[in-house]
Amino acid sequence: MSTMEVTEEEMIQVVADENFEKGLSQGAEKLLIKQIIGKIAKGKDVYSIASDLDEEVEAVQEIYDIAISFKPKYDVDQIYEVIQKNREAEKR
Repeated sequence: MSTMEVTEEEMIQVVADENFEKGLSQGAEKLLIKQIIGKIAKGKDVYSIASDLDEEVEAVQEIYDIAISFKPKYDVDQIYEVIQKNREAEKR
């Protein structure tokens, strides 16, 4: 096995690891969105939701504000996309 092959294999592993971590992070955020939607549907406010889910109020507020705009047809994937676009816009 040449040095080039090992380097390519290592690079493939690094990319795979990064994609795996990104997938875990995305899944965790979508789960949080789903949980917040469930609490919104029960009429809970941001502070109650944050307390119930043991999350920071600011994190819940961000999702809450966007999710409310989708009411009554909440779509986790669409809400997630809007959050990501907003975060990208804030970075600029």
